[in-house]
Amino acid sequence: MPEITIKLNLREEDTISLLLPLEEALSMEPTTLHLELVGPGVVSPDRSLVLHDMLRKRSRHTHLITYARSCLIDSAVLIWLCADLRKMRADAWIQLDSIKRLSKDRPWRKSVNLVRPDKPMIGEPSWMTDYRTAARYMNEYLPLEEIADRPIFHDELVELGLIESVDGIDQLDVLLRVATNDSSSESQEEENESKDVTSIEDLPTKAGQGD
Repeated sequence: MPEITIKLNLREEDTISLLLPLEEALSMEPTTLHLELVGPGVVSPDRSLVLHDMLRKRSRHTHLITYARSCLIDSAVLIWLCADLRKMRADAWIQLDSIKRLSKDRPWRKSVNLVRPDKPMIGEPSWMTDYRTAARYMNEYLPLEEIADRPIFHDELVELGLIESVDGIDQLDVLLRVATNDSSSESQEEENESKDVTSIEDLPTKAGQGD
């Protein structure tokens, strides 16, 4: 099967409903799997780890392309990252919060102020332990210590090597502009050529030449 496109609704609360379409698509071993991420841009750490595990175990013959149509926060970023090619809406962004920012309810040590996973703290909630695990995977793609706690926009993601260039919408806009400019240039050239050609009426007649 050449290509399959799946829209992954991050708003879906039922994990089974979220996983089944993806599992079915992966089982077909398509040459290209387009995974569009839509919705609120937030996924629980445990669910993101499940999705990440499924995607990284895909067939080596399947080229995975992820497209972030929504802004992505924390664990949801992991799903977007584990692709062969990443795309993003031109005005979208990602953000990874640090452990310190996520744990305002207790006095964490200053050394535990990064999104990068440290050893789990005694008494920390299970979701935070899962987030540390997700962060360990994300740290393979991103310099988490440098970008934590702030939105990362399109241009910076290009600089980090996570996306190659503008997304498809911008590319289409560029193509349309080029086509419009080419059309305008052709029209201008035709107009100039028509001005250079002397009409029959403008030519002097033999009678006129004899006068």
